[in-house]
Amino acid sequence: MTSAYLRTNNGPAMCARSGIPSSQTLVCQVLTGNGWTSAASAHLDTGYSDAY
Repeated sequence: MTSAYLRTNNGPAMCARSGIPSSQTLVCQVLTGNGWTSAASAHLDTGYSDAY
């Protein structure tokens, strides 16, 4: 699994694709002032083309 570490307005985030190749989502864990929180994209809404 490849993760990306990003700087956001809410705090640092670690994001990665999750799920099997035909059904992936983008999941991020964000460290806010209140602790860790998570967010996920809609199914296949990762900005990548399905046609390779």
